Amino acid sequence: MSCADIHTPADGWRISVIDFMKLEAVIWDMDGVLLDSGPSHFQAWRTTLEKYKIKIYEERLRRTFGMTNQQVIQFIVDQPILKELTDRISREKDILFQNIIRDQAVFLPGVNKWMETFRQNSVCQAIASSGSLGNINAVLSALDAETYFDVVVSGDDLPSKPDPFVFLKAADCLGVIPLNCLVIEDAVAGS
Repeated sequence: MSCADIHTPADGWRISVIDFMKLEAVIWDMDGVLLDSGPSHFQAWRTTLEKYKIKIYEERLRRTFGMTNQQVIQFIVDQPILKELTDRISREKDILFQNIIRDQAVFLPGVNKWMETFRQNSVCQAIASSGSLGNINAVLSALDAETYFDVVVSGDDLPSKPDPFVFLKAADCLGVIPLNCLVIEDAVAGS
């Protein structure tokens, strides 16, 4: 997709103007983009970590959005932790999150309208999230949004954001070159 950069020296911002005529695919992040899942994640993390007597600070946890569960645990715990324990905590947290999100999932304003617009205009769509595949499937099911996405890519076993690999993999799975994709992302770790 061709872009023209517009620099605004007064504030240092760079704005890219996108040629939407070449848009072939939209790659969506999930948490914070399709829905505000933060409160559900916080609740699941808090409950799970309390079980393991790990103190959690919401502000510190907030800075982990966009990271994989293993990275979150390493960030929260100030000392080395065995992989077996991080795997167990991660699994338990995800199961709890999936149960919570079933009742709390609601599209952010305008998201389903954009997804429908892209579908009506034959623009491929993918999810590329650092979340587990189980979490992604639970959210898509709760939102009744599975049919919008041609590809779902989970951050499981992939380099975590800010590495763009999850987005590049989604573009590859769609058969679209990255320059012809629009990525919709909100997390600082995803920038």
